[in-house]
Amino acid sequence: DRLNGTNMVDETLSWIVAAERLARDNGIRLVVCLIPVGTVDPAYVAFWKPWSKYSSYALSADARHRRLAVALRQTGVPFFDLRDDFEGIPGTYRLTDGHWTERGTEVAADRVARELTRSAATSAA
Repeated sequence: DRLNGTNMVDETLSWIVAAERLARDNGIRLVVCLIPVGTVDPAYVAFWKPWSKYSSYALSADARHRRLAVALRQTGVPFFDLRDDFEGIPGTYRLTDGHWTERGTEVAADRVARELTRSAATSAA
């Protein structure tokens, strides 16, 4: 993680901040949704653990995700993080490609729906 530095997070953050500013300047509310990598799924971790080279890439992506969440909190850009929704729930990520399973899609859809409902209620008030 230390070898990767912060360049990718800083670059991603700059794009998100600029997009939020552009949206705000045009009267549009932007809310960012952070999607964790498969390392939140214990079945995914167990499957990839024997292949350290590949699992280290996922761990590095997870570290970037965490750094981005911290950096976003400092900007005031509205966002929510699906990490807590997925953390520890097995079977949410497909083992071979890291995309969501049907269960993972349901977990994400539930949280996104709650956030959109909350956002709509806040905007209406």
